[in-house]
Amino acid sequence: MDAKLTYSGAMPKTIWSPEDKAAIVKNLAFIRQQNERYPQPRINGAMKVGIRPNTPLYYPVAATGMRPMTFQVTGMPPGLVLDKNTGIIRGKVQKAGDYTLQLTVTNKHGKAQRSLKLLVGDQLALTPPMGYLSWNVVEGLISEPFIRELADAMEQFGLRDVGYQYINMDDCWQGNRDSSGNITPDRFRFPNGMKVVGDYLHAKGFKFGIYSSPGPTTCAGYPGTLNFEESDARTWASWGIDYVKYDGCSVPGERAKELYGLMGNLLKASGRSIVYSGRKDSGAHLWRIGGDLRDQWYIEGRDVGIIQSFEKAIVNASTQQPGAGSIPICW
Repeated sequence: MDAKLTYSGAMPKTIWSPEDKAAIVKNLAFIRQQNERYPQPRINGAMKVGIRPNTPLYYPVAATGMRPMTFQVTGMPPGLVLDKNTGIIRGKVQKAGDYTLQLTVTNKHGKAQRSLKLLVGDQLALTPPMGYLSWNVVEGLISEPFIRELADAMEQFGLRDVGYQYINMDDCWQGNRDSSGNITPDRFRFPNGMKVVGDYLHAKGFKFGIYSSPGPTTCAGYPGTLNFEESDARTWASWGIDYVKYDGCSVPGERAKELYGLMGNLLKASGRSIVYSGRKDSGAHLWRIGGDLRDQWYIEGRDVGIIQSFEKAIVNASTQQPGAGSIPICW
């Protein structure tokens, strides 16, 4: 069957089942209640962050406690600025080096302080990325309205305040290639383009992740990057991408190491600090060691359950280090 969605007027919104929506609202409300239960400010999130010189930084000071609160940061290198109301640090640092920032968060119930190590150099993902991946919830129904609603919910219910920062799209976002070979998003589900989506996430302090595969097609049959690697890396950077999941479908076996390594080098030279989830021997920051994670304790077949994912992590614990580590899930 060859079909496409057409509509007039406003773009259709993602429809959640009543059960799914109720469960999500309940879980997010519980997180917010826990945050409000302890009104004193507390600083959360990574204590060490790596970026490359002269690449954009979006770092929200993750803090729980009763709002309103104010933020103060001292020791910032030239090029960075702090929004004292939202606690988001932005900018670019030109000079490589290690910097120690002192974070202070204050509300009417007290004050919290902590140091943040900012390493400007060649290391990224110094701690495991925390965030959301779309596949297990919407699979092929990923869209701009869904991403916006998700970002709003993660902000509203306090997930950003405990350190969650990445919002990553999985497969099925792709449209066709234009006459110059540049990949484009599905024009019905992303009518405003991807840069608009990235700008929306960055304004809230989130980071933007995307998905592709080194072969001619992705796992869901959408265009992969084979023979378009340089173009796609450049396009993703122009959209403001911060994370790339490079999957393993339709990859020419004899060229696998070469193709994963090629994308790693292109992302490194993209002008952005893009975290790369790919293959262990290709310069990736993360690599998968199992199938997709499912909401069961144990599962037979390619995918893994919760307990199985922990078991795989334990087996691979010796390979973990800042900037390089395995992930027993579908990130």
